[in-house]
Amino acid sequence: GEIRQFSALPDGEFRSTDGQILYREALEEIDLPMLFIAGRADRIVAADMVRTYHDSLGTMNKKFVVASVTNGFHGDYGLLDLGIGNHAEEDVFPLIRTWLEIWP
Repeated sequence: GEIRQFSALPDGEFRSTDGQILYREALEEIDLPMLFIAGRADRIVAADMVRTYHDSLGTMNKKFVVASVTNGFHGDYGLLDLGIGNHAEEDVFPLIRTWLEIWP
C-alpha cells in the first residue's frame, strides 16, 4: 500500500491510499504546535515543499527553519544530515530542544 501511495503522486501531493484525502489540505484542521526544519540541500523533500506544508497547518504556533549556511548553520543540510550530520548536535538538536521547552 505504501509503494502504491508514493507511485500515485504525479501532482506532487501526498494522498491517502484511496486517493480521497489530500494530506496538505487536511493540515488546516490541526491546532498543535509544530516545528518544521528543512534542509537546503535536501534532494528528497525540497525546502519549498516543506514550506507549503508549514503554511497549510492550521495552528498559529508553528515555526519554519531552513538548515543552511545562509541561516547560520555549518552547512547546507540534506535529509539525513538533519539527524546524523557532522554538526547536527550543534545546529539542529538545540533548535528542537528549545522548541520542546517552549511547547511542553
